[in-house]
Amino acid sequence: MQSLAKLQTQMNAMLGPLLLIDFAQLMLMTCALAILPFKYLNYVELNVATGLAFFGNFICFLLRLVTLIICMGKVYPTGLAVNSAVARALVSAKDSSECQSVVAYLTAYATNPICFTAWDFFPITRGTLLAALSAITTYGVLLLQID
Repeated sequence: MQSLAKLQTQMNAMLGPLLLIDFAQLMLMTCALAILPFKYLNYVELNVATGLAFFGNFICFLLRLVTLIICMGKVYPTGLAVNSAVARALVSAKDSSECQSVVAYLTAYATNPICFTAWDFFPITRGTLLAALSAITTYGVLLLQID
């Protein structure tokens, strides 16, 4: 169980910052490509090629963002399922006493599930990513309306 926790810590240390940077970059580019054409519509002559470039890039970044949110959202429930499977395996071990099986069961459920965390403050779930997406999008729309 300790080696699983160590592996989870190493995975978060290596992949967590990369996923954070990728999510931030996708959010920034998606919002920029959605808002900039409307913001500077009076200053730039939009032809078919420019419109397709903005719209095509917007669709590509939006698809990548949605895919990232869906994939990252599946990690937390899968981690909970892994913890439950580990607990069942520890309880059903043939050479364990009742006391050891209860301790193993409680240990498996007391540990954090296998998931990506925000520097061990909270697990990153689909709800967390969608809340960030909605806050940043709302802020972008408000900035667009102020000018």
